[in-house]
Amino acid sequence: MYKIKQSIFFFNKLWNRLWPMYKILFLTDFSEYSQNAKIFTKLLAKADNSEVIVLHTLSPVVGSITQMGFTVELNAVLYDVAQQSMNEIEVEFRDEGIKISTTIRSGNILDEAENVIDTMNANLIIMGTHGKSGLLDKMIGSTAAQVVTQMDIPTIVIPFRYQFHPIKNITFAHQLESPKLKHLTETFKMLDLFGIQQLNIVHIYSKEQDVYQADTNIVNEIKSQFSDRIINFYYVNDESVVNGLYGFLKGHQTELLVTSSNKKTFWKRLVSGNISATLATEFDVPIFILKDRQA
Repeated sequence: MYKIKQSIFFFNKLWNRLWPMYKILFLTDFSEYSQNAKIFTKLLAKADNSEVIVLHTLSPVVGSITQMGFTVELNAVLYDVAQQSMNEIEVEFRDEGIKISTTIRSGNILDEAENVIDTMNANLIIMGTHGKSGLLDKMIGSTAAQVVTQMDIPTIVIPFRYQFHPIKNITFAHQLESPKLKHLTETFKMLDLFGIQQLNIVHIYSKEQDVYQADTNIVNEIKSQFSDRIINFYYVNDESVVNGLYGFLKGHQTELLVTSSNKKTFWKRLVSGNISATLATEFDVPIFILKDRQA
């Protein structure tokens, strides 16, 4: 059995070198908060032989400055500064053998990211986050939370607080419902890229409100469908899904959490929140967020 698993792993590695799974859209603001996301992007791109598209957006400003008798629009100054930072990233990626294209655009990051996804066929977003920063973020969500809830493709969020080290342990947190078992296939692809042989699946449940309804039949179905995989099932009782997951991840030294997100309107998010968005902005662990609506 071990030789079979090793053969499958090496076949997947060869397949990925020929036909990468991902075309990565890396969102950056060039700040310290995006540095870990840049490191992860390079790590994943090299493991998958992926092409990377780097996107930076500028918020349009009105005004100009005069220096040495020349008047320059502020937008032009901001663009030049951003272009210098983008050039440095491009050189850094190319020096490591990563195929890269870059774009600087003016406007809303969600609109521009969606445009890049549509026109350049990106199928995975990677971005950094610094967490919530105030009342506005609590009402409408941080940029990371908005990307998680509004974009239709998988998203990997890397917190700037994360002490970066090789990923060896991945946890999949889910409702264990049949319609969402397709996410497991995507998760195992990620495991193969990092050479990981086993996956932890955790189910958080509450006596008063069973948010994650574990079903014995579904567990057996998972074991049957993925019989060549090593899967560890865990059940955690906690009134709070977020708190329960946080405790589990610390106790099991998880380096990457996999979960899912569905699109919610502004008012629904304001009232009920979004668990994946909360995890993305408050946890110190990288999170691979799959989308219930993705193809």
